Amino acid sequence: MPMYKNFLNRVSIKPIVYFHIGMPKTGTSAIQGFLDINREILASEKQCLYPNFRDADFTKGNSLNHGPFFLQAKKSNDFSDLNRQFTEACLYCEKKGIPKMVISNEGFFWHWWPAFIKNLINITGVDYRIIIYLRRQDNFVAAGWKQWGHKISGINNIQEYAECTELDWHQVIQRWLKHFDQEKFIVKAYEKQQIGSDIVTDFISSIGIKNSDNFKKAPKTNGATNNGFSEDVVEIMKYSKELLKGENDNKLLDFMHMALSEQYRKQPMQDYDFLSPQERNAIIQKFEASNAKLSEIFFSGKKIFNDPLPQEDQKWEASKPLTLERAIPVFIDILLTQGKQIRELRSELDNLK
Repeated sequence: MPMYKNFLNRVSIKPIVYFHIGMPKTGTSAIQGFLDINREILASEKQCLYPNFRDADFTKGNSLNHGPFFLQAKKSNDFSDLNRQFTEACLYCEKKGIPKMVISNEGFFWHWWPAFIKNLINITGVDYRIIIYLRRQDNFVAAGWKQWGHKISGINNIQEYAECTELDWHQVIQRWLKHFDQEKFIVKAYEKQQIGSDIVTDFISSIGIKNSDNFKKAPKTNGATNNGFSEDVVEIMKYSKELLKGENDNKLLDFMHMALSEQYRKQPMQDYDFLSPQERNAIIQKFEASNAKLSEIFFSGKKIFNDPLPQEDQKWEASKPLTLERAIPVFIDILLTQGKQIRELRSELDNLK
């Protein structure tokens, strides 16, 4: 009989499993980068397992998130490996006396994922929490345009992207509430005034872990930070989308992150000017009733988002078609940055010689 069939009868102290499901564009990459590089420290010093299903020892190696394991099970319609890996990770926690485990993946919008998670919980009988960060719809559209929208075939501008993007958070969460009890959710607004400027600190605090000087910093790759870019850079990438295989192909984003200086980047939670104040307010008003329903469920009727609303009389100019005068400085900046990197590499090579 498979090991997971006996798990309910064997476990005396089950771990609490925190399923971090996103949503996208709420610092998920930063959280996952932190958890990945601190996997051993979290297990040994903080009694929290961020399991690497690719390694025989769950606390070793690198595996940024758990999405690929769920996708593989979905693609093959074979859940045996997923069930076994998850169950073995729970048994590992039991054996080592680790009371917490984190599973992280940006699966907030995946229609089929709640049933997958529910199956794992039923098999093992573990206690669980589901962690969600919500971003206000207008800010989500702007951040999503930078990340995916500009790469979608047939989508020419952010307004078209906003029309075809799922933005009703209440409707999405209803799919999760069909499978899980309301009190099992930890739901937060992705805003500085509510969670601070460090999403990692807020996340680990949510699972009962204090920040520590022993923690390592995640490498400053695009995958770990997902920094934004100026409007001109996004426009250049939009005109280059034929070079990509689809909206999840990030090679141009990764290159721009590596090759551009700080003046062309935007930091997490920093606003974009892709939409006018009027367009932003129209999006906010469109989903005001939906957000109010969600507030009644998770926020005791209080407003979910407290950031100031866009002021319609504030100075704003619509973006103009990209010109050579604006594009050339971007390419020169790339050349200058790469030139600096080459000089530094040559210097290191000379020292090695």
